[in-house]
Amino acid sequence: SGQLNARAAFVSLYVMGPVGFGIGVFVFGQPARLGATLFLLHFVKRIVECSCIHIYSSPMDKFTTMYLALCYIVIGMIFAFDLTLATPSSQPFGGSDVAVPWTVLWALGEAINGFHHWLLSKLRRRNGKAAEENLLQSEYSLPVGGLFGKLLFPHYMGEMLAWFATAAIVNRGGVWGLNFFMLGVQCGRCSAGRQWYVEKFGEEAIATRSNIIPGVF
Repeated sequence: SGQLNARAAFVSLYVMGPVGFGIGVFVFGQPARLGATLFLLHFVKRIVECSCIHIYSSPMDKFTTMYLALCYIVIGMIFAFDLTLATPSSQPFGGSDVAVPWTVLWALGEAINGFHHWLLSKLRRRNGKAAEENLLQSEYSLPVGGLFGKLLFPHYMGEMLAWFATAAIVNRGGVWGLNFFMLGVQCGRCSAGRQWYVEKFGEEAIATRSNIIPGVF
């Protein structure tokens, strides 16, 4: 079969980030501790979410899984290269004095992302118990709670805040490039997701909600 269990597939994908990072450390040398810690904690969080929180409606095809796994290995290696102490390292954007605020912004972004992932999982549960076998039914409702009253995709906003803060701490070209690439990908996902909501519920139902930036986008 060309399909994989979605939970196992997503967990394996996010494992590849640390794997790529480990390969990069072996090749390029010891990384700066703060950036390395934030990078690895992000993937630990995603692995826990995929294992214990997310509910999946369909399997994942093998080609997509392998392609994305390769992408995460490359991402891990880019972070390892930019964080290596074997090459001249940069101070966090704005100087070392703002490393703490950037770290707080990272934590805030990860918290926003994780909390709204949890809210979405509640939406997909019935009677407090996961019912993945029933998710293909047509019933669906607009997410509520947290920032969902103002945004359609607050979990994307949280993730991009965390990645931006990580890029500011690392402050190297490769990681900044990845950050802006991922921002573009998330904006595309938001646009496609908003169109799905319009088709499902109508424009009026989501007219007061922005995508990921309140009042802007």
